[in-house]
Order: sequence, then structure tokens, then C-alpha cells
Amino acid sequence: MKKIYFIVLLLITVTVNVSASIDRTNWSITASLHAENASLMIDGNLNTFWTTEAMMTAGQWVEIDMKEQQTFNQIVIEQGPKGGDYIRGYAVYVTNNRSDWGNPVVTGTGTQGRTGFNGNDFPTVKNVTFVNSYWGAASSRDNPGGAPNAFGIYGSPLKTGIEIDRIGEVGRIEGVDFSPEYWIGSGLPGSPSANNTSYKNRIYESGTAILMRRNDWTLSGDVNVEGYNTSFHAYRAWL
Repeated sequence: MKKIYFIVLLLITVTVNVSASIDRTNWSITASLHAENASLMIDGNLNTFWTTEAMMTAGQWVEIDMKEQQTFNQIVIEQGPKGGDYIRGYAVYVTNNRSDWGNPVVTGTGTQGRTGFNGNDFPTVKNVTFVNSYWGAASSRDNPGGAPNAFGIYGSPLKTGIEIDRIGEVGRIEGVDFSPEYWIGSGLPGSPSANNTSYKNRIYESGTAILMRRNDWTLSGDVNVEGYNTSFHAYRAWL
């Protein structure tokens, strides 16, 4: 088999790390942007990554020289830690002559999320009561996906009840009721008494029922909040 190079044309700002079972010790790699960090794509560590650090531009590319003949039938490109940075579209070329790339052997579109991780489209939290939890329900900042649903969420989260960030498509938050009274009335060991002012004051001074960071748009309804500092807070995305 001939020596093979391949090139991936990236169509949007993207953070990637290439996963493979082939030995990559002697490979070399370059890219159209920030080539100095390109080797992080093939170091086998999903906590390191390469990114274009640029807005969407057709024709952004990555080139890998595998040095010797290789046989493979799959290329896996994992998104990095920034939930919105994934490949929207790609084309893969292989050649043994860098002056003649020919036509792509495969083209396609990417999907958000990491292999083996939850957090793609339509994650749902339903009929849950949080008692004495610091955080309630939150979309993953690393792998948020799209259209998260929260139905029938109750309780006394101490810091934040529901947090949404970096999601696409339409999500729904319905049937939410947060109040210090849930923990007070739970009857659980260690639950505060009705006249425990320090507990109530903590939630009143620092508690946020719904924290809405970056998203497409979300439908909310049937939401009741009592005793919190902030019922609904729209804020910038987590950096």
C-alpha cells in the first residue's frame, strides 16, 4: 500500500483531537491556522486540543503525514472541551503525491458531543426533588448538546436550581417549584426547622433559581420561585 496523507477541511471554528489505534509516534502534522499547536490533535489526550481560534471559513485544513503505509477504515475526530466547537462539515483527502490531492474519499457533517459521553440532543430531567443540594440540574459545560428539557423540578437547591449553557435548538423548562420549605418539610435527618433563619437567609442572599447562559432559545412556563435572591438570571456563557 502507498504512503498516505490525509487532509481534513474544517468549515467552522473547531476544537479537535484525533483518536486512533494506529501508532502515531513518528507522524507529523500541520494546519492552515495555529500550526504550532497542531500536534495536540494526535497526542492521544482529550484534555489537550487544537483550535482554529477563528470564525467560520470554508477551506480551513489539517494535514497529517503518516510517514509509512497504513491501513484503516475509520477516522475519529473528537471535539474538545468547548461544547460549541465541533466540525459542522468535513472532506477527507488521501494521496501519496502532495501536488495532486484528487477528489475527497469521504465528505460529511459532524455532530456535537464526545464519543461515549452523554450530552447530545434532548437530555431530560423529569420529576426530581432536590433537597439540600448545592446545585440542582445543569447542562454540561463540556458537552451540552441541544434542546434540554426540565419538567417537574422541585426542591431547595442552595446555590443554583437549574443552569443552562451552550445549548442549541429549543429547550423547555416547565413545572418548576423552588422554595426553602422543601427541605424544612422533608422530615429528613438534619433538616432545618421552620424558624431556622440562617438557612433561609443563605438562600435569600445568594440563591438563584434559574441561571440562563448562552443558548438558542428556551421555552419556560409554570415556574414558581419563593425565598431566592434571584428567580431568573440571564448571564454570559461560562468561559
